[in-house]
Amino acid sequence: MVAPGERLPTEAELARRFGVHRNTIRRAIERLRAKELVRVEHGSGTFVREAAISYAVGIRTRLTTAVLVETRAPARRVLASAPVRADGRTAAALCVPVGSPLLRVEMLRLVDDKPVAIGTYFYPLPRFKGIARLIGELGSITEALRRGGVNELVRKSLRVKASLPSQADAKALGVSRTKPVLELTSVSADERGVPVQISRSRIVSARIDLVFEFRDPTP
Repeated sequence: MVAPGERLPTEAELARRFGVHRNTIRRAIERLRAKELVRVEHGSGTFVREAAISYAVGIRTRLTTAVLVETRAPARRVLASAPVRADGRTAAALCVPVGSPLLRVEMLRLVDDKPVAIGTYFYPLPRFKGIARLIGELGSITEALRRGGVNELVRKSLRVKASLPSQADAKALGVSRTKPVLELTSVSADERGVPVQISRSRIVSARIDLVFEFRDPTP
């Protein structure tokens, strides 16, 4: 039995196992794909589709909350951190002068021990010095920011696009470099409206469904 996320045997292997023509196997796989029971990655094979997490994106919602609602086990792993200087775009988003010191943190997000996203985060220094260590210890960005005096994290902007993963991202996420990922670039502020975080997350689209809900502004 093939578990969710695992690769099916090749068409030739399945044809030999069941004693049928490869065209029969190909048609069966097409039917499974039409029912969204498998996903086909060209160059990698056919995989049993995992149950995707439904993530309703809002100004305060977080992926961790969505994971817990579905009784899945979230985890966060800090891969690296280093001080950097703010370039023009980053400085504008964080409302700091160009060249201001920032802390860049690379993190891998897992659900049920499977990687679902990798993210690059920027935090102003010296306010958030040591936040990478806190995130590693606490396993939560929200809790780490609370230690830095941020009681509420509010998303100010979000940009979504599809992109091909880098070699390092593909390896960390366990996907093919030819398989697009969803790239979410977000700017978040504290309760006073001061920008405190920029995040650029690369998400495995097969494992997370993004849901955008729109409220009617009229009474």
